[in-house]
Amino acid sequence: MSKYVTAEDKFVDLFEQLEEVSRYHKFEPSCKEQLEIYALVKNDGLKLKEWFSTIESFYYEELIHFSVNYLDYLGNGKEYHLNVFSHFNKEMELFIDRDDFKNTISLSCILNAIISSVEFE
Repeated sequence: MSKYVTAEDKFVDLFEQLEEVSRYHKFEPSCKEQLEIYALVKNDGLKLKEWFSTIESFYYEELIHFSVNYLDYLGNGKEYHLNVFSHFNKEMELFIDRDDFKNTISLSCILNAIISSVEFE
């Protein structure tokens, strides 16, 4: 990569980052549906494992990347928002309200807890 970055490079990078965020936002309805199913099975270990097996690949292929790429856990007071990172403009801070991704975030947190749970093993 050249050390000279044009305004067009910055625009294209920002556009691509927003396009990716938009792709994740399309998961909101299915995440809401999965949260409703989770509410029904969470107290039944066998049903919980069965449910998890149906969503496991989605978790590993999408939700982990979403969490790592957009949720800010640095303890800097900005944790409430999703942080969109620009490769070419590191000073730029673009935050998206978490409420726009509330189902995706909730499902991701639940699945993180399930995976780290000793009881689930």
